[in-house]
Amino acid sequence: MLATMMNANGASLDGQVALITDANTGIGRVTARELSRQGVHVFIACTSAERAQPALDEISGSDERRQS
Repeated sequence: MLATMMNANGASLDGQVALITDANTGIGRVTARELSRQGVHVFIACTSAERAQPALDEISGSDERRQS
Protein backbone atom coordinates (compact mmCIF):
# COMPACT_ATOMS: atom_id res chain seq x y z
CA MET A 1 0.00 0.00 0.00
CA LEU A 2 1.29 3.46 -0.91
CA ALA A 3 1.36 5.99 1.92
CA THR A 4 -0.29 9.36 1.40
CA MET A 5 2.16 12.23 1.67
CA MET A 6 1.25 15.06 4.01
CA ASN A 7 2.64 18.53 4.59
CA ALA A 8 4.08 19.62 7.95
CA ASN A 9 0.59 20.41 9.26
CA GLY A 10 -0.73 16.96 8.37
CA ALA A 11 -2.79 18.19 5.41
CA SER A 12 -2.86 16.37 2.09
CA LEU A 13 -0.54 17.60 -0.67
CA ASP A 14 -3.34 17.31 -3.25
CA GLY A 15 -3.52 20.54 -5.27
CA GLN A 16 -0.14 21.85 -4.14
CA VAL A 17 2.55 22.97 -6.61
CA ALA A 18 6.16 21.71 -6.74
CA LEU A 19 9.19 22.53 -8.87
CA ILE A 20 11.61 19.60 -9.15
CA THR A 21 15.06 20.25 -10.59
CA ASP A 22 17.00 17.55 -12.46
CA ALA A 23 13.75 15.63 -12.74
CA ASN A 24 14.75 13.56 -15.77
CA THR A 25 16.86 11.07 -13.76
CA GLY A 26 17.36 9.52 -10.36
CA ILE A 27 15.77 10.84 -7.21
CA GLY A 28 14.41 13.92 -8.98
CA ARG A 29 12.46 11.74 -11.40
CA VAL A 30 11.12 9.51 -8.63
CA THR A 31 10.18 12.53 -6.51
CA ALA A 32 8.35 14.16 -9.41
CA ARG A 33 6.50 10.93 -10.21
CA GLU A 34 5.46 10.26 -6.62
CA LEU A 35 4.35 13.84 -5.95
CA SER A 36 2.29 13.72 -9.14
CA ARG A 37 0.65 10.51 -7.94
CA GLN A 38 -0.31 12.35 -4.75
CA GLY A 39 -2.11 15.07 -6.70
CA VAL A 40 0.65 17.69 -6.68
CA HIS A 41 0.94 19.87 -9.79
CA VAL A 42 4.59 19.20 -10.70
CA PHE A 43 6.87 21.38 -12.80
CA ILE A 44 10.10 19.70 -13.82
CA ALA A 45 13.34 21.47 -14.68
CA CYS A 46 15.76 19.63 -16.96
CA THR A 47 18.75 20.57 -19.09
CA SER A 48 16.96 19.86 -22.38
CA ALA A 49 13.50 19.08 -23.71
CA GLU A 50 14.79 15.87 -25.29
CA ARG A 51 16.03 14.56 -21.94
CA ALA A 52 12.87 15.70 -20.17
CA GLN A 53 10.38 13.98 -22.51
CA PRO A 54 10.80 10.39 -21.19
CA ALA A 55 10.31 11.66 -17.64
CA LEU A 56 7.23 13.65 -18.68
CA ASP A 57 5.79 10.56 -20.34
CA GLU A 58 6.37 8.49 -17.21
CA ILE A 59 4.95 11.14 -14.87
CA SER A 60 1.90 11.71 -17.09
CA GLY A 61 1.28 7.97 -17.25
CA SER A 62 1.46 7.60 -13.47
CA ASP A 63 -1.00 10.47 -13.03
CA GLU A 64 -3.48 8.86 -15.45
CA ARG A 65 -3.28 5.57 -13.53
CA ARG A 66 -3.99 7.43 -10.27
CA GLN A 67 -7.18 8.96 -11.74
CA SER A 68 -8.50 5.62 -13.04
